[in-house]
Amino acid sequence: MHRSRRSTILILTRDAARRPGDVERSAYQLAIVVFEMKTLIEEIAVPIPLQLWQDPQGDLVLKRWRSGCSVYFGCWIDAGEPADFICELSFDHTWAVRGYNSEYLPYRIGRGQTRSNIFEIEFSTWLKQASEQRERCYPNWRDWDKKDYHHYIVQGHDNYYEILAAGYTERQIPYDEAGELKRLVDEA
Repeated sequence: MHRSRRSTILILTRDAARRPGDVERSAYQLAIVVFEMKTLIEEIAVPIPLQLWQDPQGDLVLKRWRSGCSVYFGCWIDAGEPADFICELSFDHTWAVRGYNSEYLPYRIGRGQTRSNIFEIEFSTWLKQASEQRERCYPNWRDWDKKDYHHYIVQGHDNYYEILAAGYTERQIPYDEAGELKRLVDEA
């Protein structure tokens, strides 16, 4: 599907080069095709399986600091059977975070969902906009920041967090080490 759109652009560009008198018309056609591509390419939430089984009815807790963030949630060991631990998803080189109180994601969900997953957004407009904003503020930022950033989503029952980060790690935290987050186990 994407190849045919690219082919269309290449054909219009070649046609403009062959017929100099039609450059304006070809440029106009090219602008229409580019506009159509932007509106046709949809953001897709691609599932990333987690090792731990997230309580699907549970709450999410976000902790944020300058260079990272962590999202915590209660877990199950079997369907409907709470675990005695929580999960921490620790995001590295976090660039931006936003949260919504909704159980529904505004993205098309890709194939491959498992019993517990987070999502990475392909064709992310938010990541593109954030990159453009950073480019305006720091024109040479890619010279000193070589990290590949991703748009992740961690979904809870009635809320979700979107995170722009370079990566993440998943960690199990036992109940006796969960501190104030023990409530995630108690609520599971």
